[in-house]
Amino acid sequence: MKLAAYMQAKLISDAVAAAELGCTMECIRLWRRGARIPRPVAMASIERWSKGAVRAADFYSAREASA
Repeated sequence: MKLAAYMQAKLISDAVAAAELGCTMECIRLWRRGARIPRPVAMASIERWSKGAVRAADFYSAREASA
């Protein structure tokens, strides 16, 4: 599940996600929009935070995954 879809489904704001993940709202915004891919440590935190709903593979498009 994409981060944006997870946050929308759970009604989580950028501010809340940033506070819970220990990063800035700008990081959340960039990750949510797909403008930046989280570093491995952040990806692991996101996966734990979302209880496995958002996984590292969800940050890559099908085109990137097949390359």
